[in-house]
Amino acid sequence: MIAKKELETIKKVLNDGKVISFPTETVMGLGVSFDDFNAYSLLNEIKRRPEDKPYTMMLGNVEDVSKYASLSHRDEMLIRRFMPGPITILVNAKSNVPEYVTHKTGIIGIRVPDFPDVQELINYFGKPLLVPSANRSGEAPCNTFDEVEKVFGNEISYVVKTNAGRNKPSTIIDLTTNNIKIIREGDLSFDEIKRRMDMKTISVGSDHGGLEYKNAVVEHLKKQGYKVIDVGTDSKDSCHYPIFGAEAAKKVASHEADFGVVICTSGEGIMMAANKIKGVRCGLGYNDDVARLSRQHNDANMIAFGQKFMSLEDVIRRVDIFLNTDFEGGRHLTRVEIIKDLEK
Repeated sequence: MIAKKELETIKKVLNDGKVISFPTETVMGLGVSFDDFNAYSLLNEIKRRPEDKPYTMMLGNVEDVSKYASLSHRDEMLIRRFMPGPITILVNAKSNVPEYVTHKTGIIGIRVPDFPDVQELINYFGKPLLVPSANRSGEAPCNTFDEVEKVFGNEISYVVKTNAGRNKPSTIIDLTTNNIKIIREGDLSFDEIKRRMDMKTISVGSDHGGLEYKNAVVEHLKKQGYKVIDVGTDSKDSCHYPIFGAEAAKKVASHEADFGVVICTSGEGIMMAANKIKGVRCGLGYNDDVARLSRQHNDANMIAFGQKFMSLEDVIRRVDIFLNTDFEGGRHLTRVEIIKDLEK
């Protein structure tokens, strides 16, 4: 966490039209206020960057993206699923973005870093920053503040003395046409983007013993852009877990939902109920590895959790692991086919 005194110093430097350097979850970045042309020109000079190459606009909150970009439903879904994170999106800019930022193309690159200190810095400043990687044009990006100081010296007015997360830039995708186009692939692969964009609907259910976690999972999935079918329960009144486990499973078996998440007190009972529905393979996500392997080896299409015996943080993380893991196939396919044959 950046101290308030340091945030005040950074804010003054930026308001004075100077350049700062700070870490992100990818590489070290340079930054200036997005609406200060003189600062933009200084950044070009320091970077030795061609005038026709635009900069990314970095925001502190995902909710702010729509203030500066015209977004389609597809764009909003992608933003919810991948931001904040190591991804830059090219989108159509709104009129409050200066023309020099877009080089009169009307297109702006936007990024929301998954780095709390940077989010705090930008939000404290109160405006987006224009942010390239910290390097001279054509050279490798810096990954530590020591490297930044060595390369730029006194040309940078302030350097946040924390190192970047990893030495690989963000993935860049173009959302300005009907088809998503990859411009640069970073840690987040294009195959992963496509796979997660294709996964639209999740069926979720619980009894009264899993209600709190079920509601939290529903909220989490919606924020990521998934369509959620919540089959209940909606009350803390005592109810029967097999009803809700089976109802969530039927949505998966009928292909109304791509995957399902069910929760009861232990996870066991509602998992058993889900597995009575033909076409469903529901595993119990009692640790991270099992949540991953249930998809990777067993091609599970549902996962169950126990509210009494697992933390909410663990459950949310394992939901993400489950939904973001692919089935390996190969020798595992033969075994899954045997399971399908048993249903007959």
